[in-house]
Amino acid sequence: MGKSEYEKIYQEKLIAKNKAKLHKSINEYLRAVFVWETERFMVRVDNMGEEGYRYVSWRKPKKQNQEPDLIIMNGSKKLDGTGGNHFYSFRNGDYEYICFKGQKYIKQ
Repeated sequence: MGKSEYEKIYQEKLIAKNKAKLHKSINEYLRAVFVWETERFMVRVDNMGEEGYRYVSWRKPKKQNQEPDLIIMNGSKKLDGTGGNHFYSFRNGDYEYICFKGQKYIKQ
């Protein structure tokens, strides 16, 4: 079932409010996927539409309205099995950032 007109307007207002709180270098995106914190970083993944996914991170105690320490574009969403599990993958030089909900793994 689709969203009601009220739900669509409410969602658009929430997105606009969220975008206004972000640093100007990252306030354009199609949809926020998730934001979470590790011990040392705040990490955000956004759906960029045809451009794939964007990974953004800040070293703590920086906030989302400050310039990010790292932005990686053209990430992809990868399905993991048949149960609906998935993760997001981002390449930055020799590093691959694998993002599961609530976790961040880095492997070379």
